Amino acid sequence: MTLQTSQDFSSVFDLIPFSCFIATKKRIEKINSASKTLGLKKGLLEEQVGSEISMAIFSACEDSKTISIPEYNIIFGEKERFFNVTVTPLKSGEESTAIVFLDEVTHLFETSNELALSLIETEVANRNLGRTISVLSVLARFSAELLKISQPEDALDILERGLEKTTLFEDVWLVLADGSGIDNLPEEIRGAAKDAIESGNIWARLPKPFLIIPINGRDKFYGIVCACLKKEGVEDINIDLKPFATMTAFTLDNIALYNELISNMNALSLRNRALRTLQESHTLGEIESGIFELLKEYFEISRLRIFRSNSKIDFSKEFKLLIHSAFQGIVEEGYAGGGAALCLPIRIHEPARIEDIVHSVMLVYSETKERFSDIEKELLISLSDLIGISLSKIQIYDDLRAHSVAVQYLNEELNRSIIELKAANEMKSRFVSTVSHEFRTPLTAISSYVQTLFENFESIDIETAKSFLGVVREETDRLTRLINQLLDLSRIQARDRPLSNNPLSMFELAQKIVETLKPVADSKSLKIEIDKGSSKGDVVGDEDALKQVLLNLTGNSIRYTMPGGIVEIRVEEDDKMVYTHVKDTGIGIPQDSLDAIFSEFYTVTQTRASLARESGNSEVEKEILGAEGTGLGLSIAKAIVERHGGVIRVKSKVGIGSEFIVALQRRGGDS
Repeated sequence: MTLQTSQDFSSVFDLIPFSCFIATKKRIEKINSASKTLGLKKGLLEEQVGSEISMAIFSACEDSKTISIPEYNIIFGEKERFFNVTVTPLKSGEESTAIVFLDEVTHLFETSNELALSLIETEVANRNLGRTISVLSVLARFSAELLKISQPEDALDILERGLEKTTLFEDVWLVLADGSGIDNLPEEIRGAAKDAIESGNIWARLPKPFLIIPINGRDKFYGIVCACLKKEGVEDINIDLKPFATMTAFTLDNIALYNELISNMNALSLRNRALRTLQESHTLGEIESGIFELLKEYFEISRLRIFRSNSKIDFSKEFKLLIHSAFQGIVEEGYAGGGAALCLPIRIHEPARIEDIVHSVMLVYSETKERFSDIEKELLISLSDLIGISLSKIQIYDDLRAHSVAVQYLNEELNRSIIELKAANEMKSRFVSTVSHEFRTPLTAISSYVQTLFENFESIDIETAKSFLGVVREETDRLTRLINQLLDLSRIQARDRPLSNNPLSMFELAQKIVETLKPVADSKSLKIEIDKGSSKGDVVGDEDALKQVLLNLTGNSIRYTMPGGIVEIRVEEDDKMVYTHVKDTGIGIPQDSLDAIFSEFYTVTQTRASLARESGNSEVEKEILGAEGTGLGLSIAKAIVERHGGVIRVKSKVGIGSEFIVALQRRGGDS
């Protein structure tokens, strides 16, 4: 058996009945009581015991074997004495030592020597056994605790406390794989600790009395434990501690696997629920609120916002910097507003582009965190990809809906155009028919009278001939008037007729109209006047064209108003417009004709004649029938007003009268 340090048997050393001492290769380090009687003391070796014993001690230390010198004579106190000398090597730290037994020559030499060695070996074995049992008991208790914990930090705490409780160490330090805790180590072992962290696999003694124990999992290095051995530490201490460190690593592996399983299950659950939420969302706002409510069940988050490139960012500057960086396609994380902020770019696919573009940015903020874990970030990144797909679908849906609306609008416009074309075609047919009729009537009359004159020229008296020629002239004038009106309407609508832009007063123009038409009104016993409260009504326009409008409107009012009625012109204005009203107390216009009276060749003569007949006024009925117009006057008036940038409206009620309003922009007024 190899004996340990001299401290292991210090309590039994003095019990040995004969002289013994412990020495290095050069010095005596310890003596027992029997050696003191011989005069031995701590100090230089060879001067006290001679060169032969010194050489034996040197050889025993070097070769690690016991050496015996029988009947060796040593002079103690001027007296020569003979001893049987036994030198047994010891291991005491880094410096080799030996125990030397000096037994005076007697017949009990071997028995007493063996008895002393047996006593020492038994005591050392008992002490080592007790220490081993104590250490194993502590480690077993803490190993049982490892089976109950679920957090990595708890497992590392148990490892650290377990090593401290073994009483083998003065101090124990835990250093994690990321290097945290290394600054707590004594300066002399920091370099070795850094090497251990970098290599991830070291189990070595440092210069006395330090020790490094690695914590290696199946696929992961968790860190190291550094310990300072006590003076009574034993050799091969790593054999006792390595299983404990291995079990700690095994526990950490199991916790990591469990957490990974739970994380994967949560991630799968979150993704499935997120997919359902995104499928039910049709706008960016619905996505934002739905995902926020969902994430609150899985993470400690306080706010979630999704920003487009043109969105207003109502956050502080530190948030804005993170958001702007995320728009460059970078996942940005920072500490802002007293909490953890994570900005994730959301990409969508556009068919016209090779690469996906950053459509928007999702900001996730937690006021209770300092940072998001790697697992949380990976999950949020995958969630941002799902949101990007959903936004792409929404954009496609919006585009399709916009196209659908556009197609619907175009279809409606096409249908409207078809209806308008049909109406225009019908109007053209009516126009051709009306023009043909309007031309045929005077031409027929002219032709008939001319034919009669031609055939009966010699027999017709002069008065009859004059009468026939008078009818020819009237019909010719009527035909000329019709042709001129058609040409006017065509030129105005085609903008071939130039209009001057001169300042003029609608009030003064109305006065001229009243003066012109007053004889006509008097002949029908009608009152025609201008409202005394009228405004001046300054406008810019073509005086002749606007005069034609008022003549047409006022002439119609006179024509369709019964004797005793009133025709009134009133001019009003505001900051922008001038309004000229032509109002009468005539027979009115039926409601079903109001929308059509400004159309070409549209007349309500028969209806108005019927109304006059129902009122019992046959004279007016005859006048209306005899004064049937071409149906072009109001069309020409509307075209002229619109050429001036104005509008013309009508209000009428049968039996009450009609009112036409011409609205033109006021000279100097706001546009």
